[in-house]
Amino acid sequence: MSAIERSSEAISQIVSLIDGIALQTGLLALNAARPARRDEPVIGPLRRTA
Repeated sequence: MSAIERSSEAISQIVSLIDGIALQTGLLALNAARPARRDEPVIGPLRRTA
């Protein structure tokens, strides 16, 4: 039974690691989108004229 418990704990740690990576990726995406939204009023008209 202890082998199952060890495997379960290892899987739990891996899932926690993946969850943390997913959270960080989401935060990076939000931070990258913020300047794009801020610059849109300037870049938008330039795109239409190009």
